[in-house]
Amino acid sequence: MVFDFWIIKDNFLPIQYATTIDMMNGNMPMQQFAQYTLKTYSINWPDIKKKYDITDAPPYYRLKNYEPYQRKDQLPNGTAAPALSGKNIDGKKISLDDYKGKVVLIDFFYMACAPCILSFPHIKEIYHKYADSGVVVLGVNPVDKKEAQLRSFLKKYEISYPVILPDEDITTKNYVVQGYPCFYLVDKKGKIAFSLPGFGQGVEVLIEENIRKLIREE
Repeated sequence: MVFDFWIIKDNFLPIQYATTIDMMNGNMPMQQFAQYTLKTYSINWPDIKKKYDITDAPPYYRLKNYEPYQRKDQLPNGTAAPALSGKNIDGKKISLDDYKGKVVLIDFFYMACAPCILSFPHIKEIYHKYADSGVVVLGVNPVDKKEAQLRSFLKKYEISYPVILPDEDITTKNYVVQGYPCFYLVDKKGKIAFSLPGFGQGVEVLIEENIRKLIREE
């Protein structure tokens, strides 16, 4: 486990920390990341009058100036969906343009992402439930480059909908992918109709509600 701490230089109080944990899911390596903001403090040092400064940090600590993280918003509804193309694990070219006139659910994921794996049963259910209504699911994996491992991964989790290995890393920037999984719903006119980063209880319900709404629209 790796801990990262952010402290105020003037008084050396911690304001934020993060944990990174490496683990295995079967034979698949995974990494869990969590970040927390500290809002209250309790001082339990035996001598609170002692002056602590940055030189008290052990030499193996790496220190750098703190800069608040500015999270970007997802692409707003009504925005034309950015270009998205690549190849599947069989080398077949796939593009978002191939599905013009259809409702498309785009799922950005990667193999070592625990929330992504938790979302798969729900995304697969959506895929099979709405396929006859013209709904398409496109998985996009911009992280994993070893096709043999990805092939084994998709087989293990029984992913039968198309999965794109995008041509350029700029794809994730154009779609403002800052966390995984990341979902985008594209309407029949090629515009963003719904988006959501991350996965938790009730996410699949929100996705389905928006899919049904788009299916009803002419």
